[in-house]
Amino acid sequence: MTVIIKLFSAQKKEIAVVRKIEAIVRSERLDALRKAFLEAGINKMTVTEVREYGNAAAHTEIYRSDAFSVDSLAKVKVETIVPQNMVPIVIALLKTKGQTGNSEEEKILISSVNDVGRASP
Repeated sequence: MTVIIKLFSAQKKEIAVVRKIEAIVRSERLDALRKAFLEAGINKMTVTEVREYGNAAAHTEIYRSDAFSVDSLAKVKVETIVPQNMVPIVIALLKTKGQTGNSEEEKILISSVNDVGRASP
């Protein structure tokens, strides 16, 4: 099977200026965030299970009467690519539906997308 990769530059007129937005959220917030994205017209996102390490993440859990220290928290990373004019909407949704209010847990990254590749058979 042959795969052809077509590249479209953001400087050309084929695509509009877009941004990639990434956020780390708790797993239990994912369904509410997904529904809010769909209501806003954002129907594509990538979700990846991640582990967060750090001082704030260390805690003790009990499993079968044995206590053990856990130095990471299971979370999900949500990624989406949206037009520039949708960025404030996505940030507002992430803050209201995806975050806990704890500033140490709130991680939203916004980056420019210069080139987009599409694979077509």
